[in-house]
Amino acid sequence: MTRRALIAVALFSATAAPVAAQTCPGGTPIAIVECEQQKAGGAPALADPLALARFLRNVADSLNAAGIPGGPFGILVKTGGNQCGGYSCDIICSGQGDAQKQWDVLEDAGGASRPAWEGPLSQIVVRPCEILATPAPTPTPTPTPTPTPAPDLEALIARVTLLESKVSHLLLEAQKIREVVEAETRDIRAIIAALPAAGPLPKYKGRLWGISIISEPCPSC
Repeated sequence: MTRRALIAVALFSATAAPVAAQTCPGGTPIAIVECEQQKAGGAPALADPLALARFLRNVADSLNAAGIPGGPFGILVKTGGNQCGGYSCDIICSGQGDAQKQWDVLEDAGGASRPAWEGPLSQIVVRPCEILATPAPTPTPTPTPTPTPAPDLEALIARVTLLESKVSHLLLEAQKIREVVEAETRDIRAIIAALPAAGPLPKYKGRLWGISIISEPCPSC
């Protein structure tokens, strides 16, 4: 193997998450037990008592994460006789005292270690059930809506007043223009009426469209 390949393998090993840290997906309890057995390395790997204890912890954790009815689940404490690291080698439990329930999850634990889900068992020896606490999901906070600012009534009133003033000013200007147009129209009509049928134009002095106009006969024109 080349040096580059060795470095790549080392980086992958350093960054890959351990399989045991992942819970098996929900479904049925037996499917979870089978999944955890495969994750653990199958029956040969479960020949080790400590590996069996880890397997049972992972089963309980996956059952709780999947929300399987009957939980929360844990592993049964057993300090004497046939035990695996201070726990029963094939039992998953829930509850304490008279409310305790137990399930057998392995046939021939440590040997063939065949996945099973038998129970709740009718005849059990009640022992402390070490419940594995699964962290509750962190609730997503409800976003606080941004309040819409209330309209500034004083500013609106001031704006309306200004607009009314401008409209009134425009109306006055329009009225003045109308009066000027009417007056100059009258002047034009008076000029036209005073024109003789023929001959020089009469003398006229006035304003037309705001412009001073002086008209007088021009004999030399």
